[in-house]
Amino acid sequence: MSESESDASHLDHARLASHWELNNVTHCPEIEIHGSPTRVLGRCVVKAGKDNDLYLFEQVAPKNRKRKVEIAALLASLSENGLRRVDPYLPTSDGQWHACVDGDFWQLRRYTPGVELPRPSYIYDRWRGRVAADALLSLRRALGRVQPETSEPVFSVWAFAHEFIERLRPHRPEFVAEIEDILTFVKERYVPYEADLTTGYCHGDFHPMNVVWGEDDILRLIDWEFCGPKPELYDVALMAGCFAMENPEGLTGGAFKEFVGTLRRQHFGTEHSWSLFLELTVAIRLAWLKEWVRYDRRKMIELEVVLMRLLINDTRLNRHFLPPDRGEG
Repeated sequence: MSESESDASHLDHARLASHWELNNVTHCPEIEIHGSPTRVLGRCVVKAGKDNDLYLFEQVAPKNRKRKVEIAALLASLSENGLRRVDPYLPTSDGQWHACVDGDFWQLRRYTPGVELPRPSYIYDRWRGRVAADALLSLRRALGRVQPETSEPVFSVWAFAHEFIERLRPHRPEFVAEIEDILTFVKERYVPYEADLTTGYCHGDFHPMNVVWGEDDILRLIDWEFCGPKPELYDVALMAGCFAMENPEGLTGGAFKEFVGTLRRQHFGTEHSWSLFLELTVAIRLAWLKEWVRYDRRKMIELEVVLMRLLINDTRLNRHFLPPDRGEG
């Protein structure tokens, strides 16, 4: 049990649930909660109602309250417009997207259990790639009907990565020098074209550990905190890079091949975006170094650097990212 789940275990769950007019509430600490516990201050699963339905309470940091309300409204709209793979937040009995209890802000949504992802063997399951592609296609269709309004600027992968590298440089100059070849690749092959990429509203954190898996499908998309306007293939590149991080050999077939192939057959994204798919994927992996450095995950830093070099230099692997006219030969 994570610290955030432990903190939530001391709640008066019935009192909290009363803001949604739920009764017969039972805390379920034995149920493992999907997704990252770091996105909230506390969370817990309860059973409630005559049918003992499962619900998830999440405690929201005050600084994130506005953003979480925006996400709640978006998920409600997506659900109303045909996106079945989402558990939208539920409004309180007085129509709010959160309840304030003793000065703390809480949100509630239904909780969908799943099955454990078999790591690392899952990357060889073609069906996982197919349903991951279908999840993005379904999300794109629902977003087309919702047309989210946002004042956010389009997220720049390079600006994020560059800021991180420049902050790191004075403290770890030897490490920054060590990855100069990767920085050069991104600066020469991605940066000049980033501003011209077609953009779209993306989930923003679409990877194998951020979905609820069923026996033969993706049941739910979760952890929407990074949703917003991004390069249109951002979610695709993030998922692909995570497949590769699990085992680069998985790029030769299995989930990755089915994932990318399905999306391309369904005309997801422009040809120009696909022509920079490899470069976008490497740039995202560079940005992800920030998380590993932040928590001093040295093994993950090492693996990430190895993966980026493989994607850049190993034509046997990276050709699977390339359009046919670039992938031959």
